Amino acid sequence: MYNNNGFGPDLGDLAFYIALGNQAQIRRMQREEEEEAEEERKPRISEANRLKIKEISRDVENNLRGIEAEEKIHSYLNPGPFAKVPHFELKNVFLVDCNEMSHEIDFIEIRETGIFCIEVKNWAGDIRGGRQDKYWSANGNTRRNPCFQNDTHIRAIHDIIGKKPHITSVIVMAQNNARPLNIDGVINLNDFRSFMSSFTEKIISLDEMNRIYSLLVNARVKMTRQQHVENIKKYGK
Repeated sequence: MYNNNGFGPDLGDLAFYIALGNQAQIRRMQREEEEEAEEERKPRISEANRLKIKEISRDVENNLRGIEAEEKIHSYLNPGPFAKVPHFELKNVFLVDCNEMSHEIDFIEIRETGIFCIEVKNWAGDIRGGRQDKYWSANGNTRRNPCFQNDTHIRAIHDIIGKKPHITSVIVMAQNNARPLNIDGVINLNDFRSFMSSFTEKIISLDEMNRIYSLLVNARVKMTRQQHVENIKKYGK
């Protein structure tokens, strides 16, 4: 890069490197302009829409957790061949009571040790409320007392099968945050298997189990979630 006499840079080489540097700078600027143009072409999401997307994502995640909890309960009720007990299970069933109000029941479990009306709640965070409170608080949000909700489900089942046998209400908290409530029949998902196993006295014969199951199967109605919501608005006052 020096001239022939060794006392300074060769001007030709110097011009070459300057031109090379300029070309690199020009290419870099072109890339930046292309990236900016590409960014401009992307659709803009308003802050309001961004919040809606976040809310929808949270709802989807909660729904998936609820589905996962129901699948776990189903697996607990239907264990491996060496642990099975005689039982009938109805899952996600719609019933209509004598007042024409519909009920969506997560699980009805029929065993020799009793009938269990099972409601699954996927409420996150701190849950507060008592057995006789009309409303509970879940993470600061007001929720209808699920014990009362399950009571109406049980009355609908009794409308179909008769006043006996007794039906046990079970509220399962999928997020395992039920313990501070200290309410009989309101349990954590992790405690569901041991809760069901605690019922050991056989109070229903196999023939009676079959009769009850047949009555409930025949009483099931086909209904969409939207139809159920509209029914509740009409008859649930």
